[in-house]
Amino acid sequence: MASQTEIARLSNVSQSAVSRILRGQAREFGITDVTAERVKIIAEALDYKPNPGAQMLLGRQTKLIGVVIRSFEDRFLATVLDELNARALESDYVLITVGLKEGQYRAREVNLLQAYRPDAFIVVGSTDFSHWGKDFLGSGKLIVQIGMAVDDPRVISCGTDEPKAAKLLVKHLYDLGHRRFGIIGDNSAVSRLRMNLFKMGLKEQPEPVAIPCVYLSDLKSTAAGIDCADHLMTDVMPAHWPTALIVTGDMIALGVLRRLSERGVSVPGTVSVASVGDIDFASLVSPSLTTVHLPVRDMAASSIQMIAGSLPHKSLLLAPQFMARESTGRPHSRADGTH
Repeated sequence: MASQTEIARLSNVSQSAVSRILRGQAREFGITDVTAERVKIIAEALDYKPNPGAQMLLGRQTKLIGVVIRSFEDRFLATVLDELNARALESDYVLITVGLKEGQYRAREVNLLQAYRPDAFIVVGSTDFSHWGKDFLGSGKLIVQIGMAVDDPRVISCGTDEPKAAKLLVKHLYDLGHRRFGIIGDNSAVSRLRMNLFKMGLKEQPEPVAIPCVYLSDLKSTAAGIDCADHLMTDVMPAHWPTALIVTGDMIALGVLRRLSERGVSVPGTVSVASVGDIDFASLVSPSLTTVHLPVRDMAASSIQMIAGSLPHKSLLLAPQFMARESTGRPHSRADGTH
């Protein structure tokens, strides 16, 4: 990488003059336009890039973005991170990323991230900012969260219209003829929010519906789905089974599908399964998973655009899209005549 010393040698000026010219202070220090232009041409020819460490010490823009991700294991969030990286590179930014243990705020990791003095921060995944340090939230840096909207003016949210996503899913199942529902997921904040939205959506339907199974597992990801399916088959009498299971996330739903298949429960013959997220695997499993597509790549792109200055610093709610696939169908009649 070219240095200011090398540029100075080739330009036949001092290193301090090069520094002042590249900082846009040539006229302030009496450096002629001809000399400044010569230095800039040589710097461009050598593909000179400012030293990030020096930029940090001087308190200038570092072209770094600090990213805090709730979990590296979450496929949904991994897709967000992949898109963030691609969009950041397009805008000449570099990501510095740390992960949270079990989704909980950890001062050590976040303080380490702050030491690099990034130009902005992106928090990937919904979190409770009431537990975050005042130094982080009060840093004066732009903070964007990709996830649920938060009631904190210091944080800009870039997420999906969750109430609309719930309504799309509930309407699909109701219109198919389902009147007995189960709502299952893990015990995360996102799952608890979606569970309440699903309940509200079901209560708004023209005909009354039953919800004989509501269960949030203390496990995560596919393990939570397996646990939820076990709960359904162990603790709910077959005569009271829902005809449709609404799952709070795709990875959980994949665990549900696996366990039901292992136990010989037909999907959607015996029970329909629908979820939220539309991760990459959702369309590849058998049966393919009916889900609500959340525009995670658009959320990531918008976050970078806010930092780069091409979008205003204002919270966004992007529209979800329903994806009807093989895991849902009309309820089948049972031996007792119920659906």
